[in-house]
Amino acid sequence: AMGRLEIIRLRQRRQNLHRLGCATKQMQDVIRGAAYCESLVDQGELEASLDRLAVLEDYTCGHLDTTQDYAWLSPEKPEHLMDIRKLKALEGFGRGVSQLRERIGAGFQVRFLDILLSDLRNHISNTSNDDTVLRWAVASQRYRGLSKQRPSMSTAYLASSAKLRENLSTVLIGLKRAKSTLAAASAFREAISKEMKSIIRRHLPSSSDDDAESTLSSSTRSS
Repeated sequence: AMGRLEIIRLRQRRQNLHRLGCATKQMQDVIRGAAYCESLVDQGELEASLDRLAVLEDYTCGHLDTTQDYAWLSPEKPEHLMDIRKLKALEGFGRGVSQLRERIGAGFQVRFLDILLSDLRNHISNTSNDDTVLRWAVASQRYRGLSKQRPSMSTAYLASSAKLRENLSTVLIGLKRAKSTLAAASAFREAISKEMKSIIRRHLPSSSDDDAESTLSSSTRSS
């Protein structure tokens, strides 16, 4: 009976050592995978980094979809996976993933602003000032209930290219996955406000022009 108990104990010990070895390898894979995801962000591969980050999080929880490419994470198929998130060696893993996701979100935010502001500037360069003023006047009259008919005008400003919609859709999906949609919307409000102020200032007389006109008026009155 003592012999059987010893055999069971040794078998249990071997199983525990095997699990420890698997957990150690899994932890090493996670550390290597995190460094790989960070390198993708550094290279601007935002979509790929999000895909890899999702796999990495599942792997840390003990799950791996072996139908997908995982060679970047583990050179060989893992024998046994477990949830290792509570290991002391991975204490800061969750915080690191959050910081990496914030960096990815910031990258998508830059793309988001660039797409929309470029489209705005392109619209301004291709739309006549007369059309813009006319639309403003019609909108003002409609708001006051004075306009019954809309005058004919170019509707080019309503057009958007398929490429613009495609790029914007890709970025919006990325922002959602990176949990940065609200931050991007807030940044866009601030950026569009600055852009509008800059456009208005370009069409207003400068302070030096005002000073020159004031000086000329004073000179005229003195004479």
